[in-house]
Amino acid sequence: MSKVRLRLSGVTSFASQIVGYIVGILFATMVSRRLSERDFGAWAYIGTIASYAILPTDLFGQWITRDAARGRRIFGSALTIHLPFFLASLLIFIALSEPAATAVNLSRDVVLLGLLVLIPLFFKNVLEALVKGHAYQHAGIAVMIFEFTKLVAGVILVVHLRMGLTGVFVALSLSYILQTVYLIIIARELFYNWVDLGVVKRWLRGSIFTMIGMFNNYLSALDILLMSVITGSTLVTGYWQAALIIGSLVKTSGFLMGGLGQRLLAGGSQKDVDKSLSFTMTLSIPMLFGAIVLSDAMLWILRPVYSSAWIIASLLVVSSFLTVLHRFYYSILGGTDTFDLREDVSFKDYAGSRVFLGMKTSLATSLIYVVSAATLLTLMSKAGVNMLIILTALAIANLLTTIASLLLYHHYVSKLTSIRLNIRGLIPNFKAASIMAVMVALLRLIIDPRAPSFLESLQALLMLIAAGAMVYFLLLWRLSPSFRSLLKDIHAFIS
Repeated sequence: MSKVRLRLSGVTSFASQIVGYIVGILFATMVSRRLSERDFGAWAYIGTIASYAILPTDLFGQWITRDAARGRRIFGSALTIHLPFFLASLLIFIALSEPAATAVNLSRDVVLLGLLVLIPLFFKNVLEALVKGHAYQHAGIAVMIFEFTKLVAGVILVVHLRMGLTGVFVALSLSYILQTVYLIIIARELFYNWVDLGVVKRWLRGSIFTMIGMFNNYLSALDILLMSVITGSTLVTGYWQAALIIGSLVKTSGFLMGGLGQRLLAGGSQKDVDKSLSFTMTLSIPMLFGAIVLSDAMLWILRPVYSSAWIIASLLVVSSFLTVLHRFYYSILGGTDTFDLREDVSFKDYAGSRVFLGMKTSLATSLIYVVSAATLLTLMSKAGVNMLIILTALAIANLLTTIASLLLYHHYVSKLTSIRLNIRGLIPNFKAASIMAVMVALLRLIIDPRAPSFLESLQALLMLIAAGAMVYFLLLWRLSPSFRSLLKDIHAFIS
């Protein structure tokens, strides 16, 4: 039964992310074709500032998820501990809106549009932490609700009513509100009519160490703010955001491992990791090769001028693939840690935990990336270097620090746990994906997805993707016994 729950969590999470990615691409395409490159960059810039303001939810989110996964009724405690941070977030965002607008030549009113997203997003994050521990698959369903609402609202507000950047933020706000309502309904089983002060105190003790993780999240998103402020424009941010959208394609496959960390917390073993890795990499690997071969065509879909950033997108695709492997190591490191099973967890226990070790490692590599990014941006901007060369240098720095972080996590998992990632078992996947990539590259000589109209480009791109997928799965069927076994498991699950 536990395997069924793990698979269901993974499938639902992956389905939600695939739906989210497809709908997100449609939404981003709609927005990028309706907004100028500067406004498209402004969307990413303001969104990043809003995400910074709600990062205090990361102080307790990990501990809330862990407690919810163990069946504890903690809704009241979770909501109460976050309310002061919600008010602080609003004040911080409003205070920063003026200097943030001045730095990139935007009006303050435009930056304040971020409040439309900030308010529902804060409560969504709190509830999502509960639901991920309590019923992980419903977190995926909530994502699908958000994505479809976003698309419908975007078509009405951005396309038909032509509300521009305002319409984008209103559409996002409505979508987060509906997602939050659904999460409230799912989390109702965790409702409690009073606050457990013992749990709150334990979370507060843990938050001192989670600050490291929160600070890491601040650093990981700092590149967008740095490139906007240092160059004094959101134009460069628009190109980077377009490349990030392509790079995030591979990350969606990582959600096939959804629930693995919770399963390990509940007593999972090496077999759960093996199944999850095989299941996830079956799609991660062809997505890696396919996104690289078709990166320029995907960027063309967003906006033809963005296709010049295909090298940047390809580097971010590789980084995203390594991030998927990174998530496995992170889940293993945290999921096998039992230090917080007791109610009287001490500061020493937190400081010596594997969870905190992972946080420190991520913080160190993120800090290196941010310092590198700031240095590159400052020096290259002053030297008048071409924008695409600057972004390529940033993408290389991103990739190198991702590799460093992955190697460190691999070392810690090998040293502290008996669980391993069976990378050798993925050789058939890499072989099939390599042949697929060559075939798609040859097909591009006949089918060019960079057509004058959007619909022609989309049709050609989908044909290439379908042909590549067919070749990959047929080859994998012949090369990989584990893939044939996986298909039998899926068939049995559906039956």
